[in-house]
Amino acid sequence: MFKVVAAGLFVASLANAQDAAPAAEAPASEVAPAAAPALPDMPMMTRKELPVSADISNRYYERIFYHWKDNKEKGIIKVYIHTDELAQEREPDVLNYDVLYRDADNNVIYWKDHVAKCVKCFGKPLVEGATPDSPKALVYDWDPKKIDESVTSLVMAELPSDEYLVKSENDIRNLKSRWKAPSDKEKGESTFMRAYRMSNLVKWKSPSGDEKNANQMNFIFKKNGKYYYIADAYALLNQGVYNGFGFPEGVREIEVTDFKEERVKSPIEEVQESIARGPSPVKKADLPKEAWKGPKIESQLKGLVKKYKVKKLIIPIADWQYERNFFGVMLYRWVRFDIVYEGKNKDGKKAFFYKAGFIGKQMHNGKDFDKNFIMTGVPMSWDREITDWK
Repeated sequence: MFKVVAAGLFVASLANAQDAAPAAEAPASEVAPAAAPALPDMPMMTRKELPVSADISNRYYERIFYHWKDNKEKGIIKVYIHTDELAQEREPDVLNYDVLYRDADNNVIYWKDHVAKCVKCFGKPLVEGATPDSPKALVYDWDPKKIDESVTSLVMAELPSDEYLVKSENDIRNLKSRWKAPSDKEKGESTFMRAYRMSNLVKWKSPSGDEKNANQMNFIFKKNGKYYYIADAYALLNQGVYNGFGFPEGVREIEVTDFKEERVKSPIEEVQESIARGPSPVKKADLPKEAWKGPKIESQLKGLVKKYKVKKLIIPIADWQYERNFFGVMLYRWVRFDIVYEGKNKDGKKAFFYKAGFIGKQMHNGKDFDKNFIMTGVPMSWDREITDWK
């Protein structure tokens, strides 16, 4: 009960924020800095003024998140639920919530008094109530690039948007290969995890006074089993390639307490795992359908794969594919075909297999196409056992 009353008092105080006492009478520690990016008719608040007693419910959060994701806003950071957990037993379920989100200009905004409804909630779309007329408050000290000196840890929701996440394979490889955190005594003591690009090309002045091209970046790295975040750092560029890092004096390494490590497999690892798994079985219904509408050529194509005991030949395209050279001269026509053949599985028992990607082509002799087919290469395809072939 005390938490509900406290939350109500906070909401009431926020609603009256625009009628608060003049700044001259407010304690110095609570006055927003003169440079705070106030938006028109929008009260300002600090991170410490956000409610902490509201229920941040994963059950409701997902539904609200997916409702908001189609908005023009960048997206939700947190949802503050003010609804009793037993509310789901009512029909319709009524959710009262406040939301913290990034707007299109990357400002962090707190907006209270939302109402949403859904019948039984689970598996049903969320139906929003009327748009609240409560004031939106700018949380002016949220920007990770301007972290307050008192902040010692962050959560993932406070990190930059994934829109800024550096995903280029070449960029990631170059950054990883040169990574060295400010607190590292030697290269390799910490592990590079993630980079956010926060600017286009800028000039970074090194301690020696040299100016270098750079992107302003924020980084996450792992050290001694913990994750840390660095803001206001720089990735140095040389002819468009990242080749080093710049850190301002007094740069801070702030722990990210709930960071989830997402390891992305390299293409080589994926191929190796695929080879280790071997071919997956396939059902008859999953095989491609015959689409060929040209002349009878099945017997000729079967002659190209005599080493297989072919039970069925499938041509999954309707007509010829033609190949010409740079000058438009006809070279040949070709057709792709797949086969179902009889063989033995790994246990030595009779089985039927599917193999795809054979190419038969007829060369052009300047006047017409040859009648005979020739095979082009060997298909890079698994021999997949058909589990229900009759």
